[in-house]
Amino acid sequence: MENAHSFPGLYPIIIFARNDPVFYSHLHAALMYEQDGAPFTIIERESSKKNFISFRIELFVESAGVALEREEFLAGLDGILMML
Repeated sequence: MENAHSFPGLYPIIIFARNDPVFYSHLHAALMYEQDGAPFTIIERESSKKNFISFRIELFVESAGVALEREEFLAGLDGILMML
């Protein structure tokens, strides 16, 4: 991981979920809590039939260990269908 990303720095994660407006609110609140003031961005993109939505998330993390902790945290959220 450290060969592919520079730390500290931005770490990208992509999440796929059903198109549910409540999910974004939960995702945003969870990231606000977990990042504890560290910056992040979320970019949404609906599927062509609007059944699913992808979220490209960029988290500022201090190390590869923190990046892995964030991945594990996000994987535990209800509603996630797949994570890259």
